[in-house]
Amino acid sequence: MKRTSRHAMLTAALLLPFAATAENKLTKVPDQEFFDKAAVAGLFEVQSSEIAVKRATDPEIKKFAQTMVTDHSAANAKLKALALAEGAMLPAELDKDHRKELEKLKAAKSGKDFDEAYADAMEDGHDKAVKLFAKAADGAKDPDVRKFAAETLPTLRAHSEHAEKLDAKDKAP
Repeated sequence: MKRTSRHAMLTAALLLPFAATAENKLTKVPDQEFFDKAAVAGLFEVQSSEIAVKRATDPEIKKFAQTMVTDHSAANAKLKALALAEGAMLPAELDKDHRKELEKLKAAKSGKDFDEAYADAMEDGHDKAVKLFAKAADGAKDPDVRKFAAETLPTLRAHSEHAEKLDAKDKAP
């Protein structure tokens, strides 16, 4: 009887770390909302900018779109690595609102109409991203998430300012 209870205790002690790991995987990551919103925004920036690289007629917008593909692809990779380290899941596709916005962009006529629609989308998207990342830089529960958000924020602010200038330029008569 003693031998059986010792065996049971040893087995339980060996399995305890695995049980804790499984439990952690089932609990929600404290900054999951940031991960979800940042991932979807990043996907949208890349997908919409890939379209703009092909369809934009204004050379400044084409150049900006290529910068968006490069910068947001890099930020998305960092976000993915951080999510993996934190045990967070990232959405693999756009949410309903971003899909709708992407379809609207795809439907925009070529030329100035497309350039204006893209600049509008970039200005709006970067305004939201700046707010999201500023909030995470100040208030995320995980210090690595705060650090990532704070390090990414200056680039997002620069993108936002550039998109605002492009949007104003395209709306000028």
